[in-house]
Amino acid sequence: MTPAVLALVLFLSALDFTMAVVTFTAFARPEKLVPVVARVFRRDAAWEQGLLDPLEEDLLVEMVLRLRGPMLAGMFAWSFLCGAVVAWVRL
Repeated sequence: MTPAVLALVLFLSALDFTMAVVTFTAFARPEKLVPVVARVFRRDAAWEQGLLDPLEEDLLVEMVLRLRGPMLAGMFAWSFLCGAVVAWVRL
């Protein structure tokens, strides 16, 4: 296996692992992903300073809860794609 192929396999594996960790964290502890969602909606400064009101924080948690299904489907598709690429490269 050439170094470029090995680097590709390691890169895809690392991305797959990261996506799985984020997805399963969303299922087990959705409140842990609130800072990430707050950053996406540019509310991270308010989050870090503790200035988010409880309603806004609940809305961010609700967003994480709604994204769990698409995240799981995306993770399965990405895992399948990574496996197919690794199998194709090893042929």
